[in-house]
Amino acid sequence: MKIFSKKVSSNSSIITRLYISNPQDEESIMVKALWDTGCSESSISSSVVERLRLKPIGDLIKITSAVGYHWQHRYNVNLNFDNNTFIKNFTVLDLPPIDDIEFLIGMDIILKGRLLIENNRASFSFIVSENK
Repeated sequence: MKIFSKKVSSNSSIITRLYISNPQDEESIMVKALWDTGCSESSISSSVVERLRLKPIGDLIKITSAVGYHWQHRYNVNLNFDNNTFIKNFTVLDLPPIDDIEFLIGMDIILKGRLLIENNRASFSFIVSENK
């Protein structure tokens, strides 16, 4: 099942829209998401946390990144591409401010399917098999 397919307008990054909802009340918003194969865990911006009124789960956890150690909260969210439910109650981390990016799609999501980048057509697809 193809979840998402899009023309790429930039040579250096893949940015798409993603619908995120609060599992508690199903309120959903559309955000700007960056597909980041160098990121092991997906992350959400503080502005999205506020808009969806998300509550942290558990204690702060210590994370190692390219810039060192820092402490982050975890949140549960539902994720949708073009309003097709993909993942329910998925755990994401706080996102350090990165320009206007509101969500980093990390390898924890990418490994749930196949990310195909077609250079000659300047497009990409994200495909998930029915049994995943």
